[in-house]
Amino acid sequence: MKTITSLASFVALGSALFAKSASADQHFVNFYEIYNVLSVTGQLEVPTKDLSGTPYLWPGLQPYNNQGVLQPVLDGRNKGWFFGNNYVGKPSEPYGGGVGAPLGSTLSYVMRNSNDGKNNWYSEVSNENGDKASYTYELGLTMTQAIFDCELYDVDWNFGDVIFKNIEIIASGSDLSWCNDHPYSSSVNYKVDGVTSSKGDNTVSCKIEKITLSPPS
Repeated sequence: MKTITSLASFVALGSALFAKSASADQHFVNFYEIYNVLSVTGQLEVPTKDLSGTPYLWPGLQPYNNQGVLQPVLDGRNKGWFFGNNYVGKPSEPYGGGVGAPLGSTLSYVMRNSNDGKNNWYSEVSNENGDKASYTYELGLTMTQAIFDCELYDVDWNFGDVIFKNIEIIASGSDLSWCNDHPYSSSVNYKVDGVTSSKGDNTVSCKIEKITLSPPS
């Protein structure tokens, strides 16, 4: 079983961090045992309605020991949506800024090893209006898991499927066994479409047209 670091530990908004004590309903897929992730890029569709409660929709990267998660989070609190750069776990890191997320729009994200020899991580979020926010997190971590999560607090999953699309995961090495349409999953119905892979000079690329997360039966 894979452990997912929860945003309940501390949730970023603006420059402040707020603790949450409630337990999360986690619904996710996890591509893991990746040798060494170099970057993940992709897009996320904003639901078509505002919600009460606290929904967090996010792609993320975790190291093998699950000590934290780098996650551009689509935050649906306060009956509105906002997309922001976050890292939750150890070491403690600040909120990395974010952009507005209009209903039904498509958001883009980048998570990339900064290639500085220190395993720091650059995170960027943007929206269809051209707004962009980015931050470099000084983590010193090798990422080995790529996660796509619907994390819910005090809210029913009544807002339709969660759609991640146009995903590319680039990693070191030659192993592509993790690049498939049947990742590890927990408490979710899912479909992974359009998986293709390729090898380069000591790097591999895994492209996924779409990941659809649906409420569990």
